[in-house]
Amino acid sequence: MLILLTIITINHKVTTLIINDLLIDLYNTIKKEKEMKTYIINCDANPFIPEKLKVVEHRRNGQFIWGEEMIEPFCYNGGISGLELYRRLSSYPVLNANILHFLLSHLELKPTCWSEEKRFTNLYFFGTIYCDRNYELMVPSLNTTDWKVYYHKLILTGWDGSTIALLRNNWKEE
Repeated sequence: MLILLTIITINHKVTTLIINDLLIDLYNTIKKEKEMKTYIINCDANPFIPEKLKVVEHRRNGQFIWGEEMIEPFCYNGGISGLELYRRLSSYPVLNANILHFLLSHLELKPTCWSEEKRFTNLYFFGTIYCDRNYELMVPSLNTTDWKVYYHKLILTGWDGSTIALLRNNWKEE
């Protein structure tokens, strides 16, 4: 009886080890497939237009292959109005709202540093500018605290070092 019980226990442990190995292999396969999947965002497509807003400017940036390394944060140090910052960014490859809405539908792909770094609270997408019914210009932003979209009036002052505009990486300022 003791010998039979020992054999059953050994068989159970071997079976458990085999199942655990299979689960680990399955997890690693799924993880690799997720990492290998390529996401292409059409930045030439018309952006999402919220109710009561109109698109004033939408920079069509072609096809954007998503990758954390393809985005560069641009921090402006010093108080400035949103309109002045918008003018200064006119020669930069700022990302448009299509990237913003892609991120909203793929939160699992958000760069981990955005949540970890406190300075990345609001990420601005100056490639798409909206206006409200009073014709006040607005820029969309993604808040990394609650992962919601907000629209900020450019006329407001107080844009400072916490203002992070997202740029396409690997560009050269002219």
